[in-house]
Amino acid sequence: MAETGHAKNVENWQKMIVACTGFGGDYKPPNTDLTVASMNNAAG
Repeated sequence: MAETGHAKNVENWQKMIVACTGFGGDYKPPNTDLTVASMNNAAG
């Protein structure tokens, strides 16, 4: 069975937040919706 659906999307979202957090101060996206704080708020 393929790994799809909401649970997989949530898992991948959390992985993306962790990866972006790992960049530290070097992670400065031009779109404020993609900041770590904004992504954490969207997560929950």
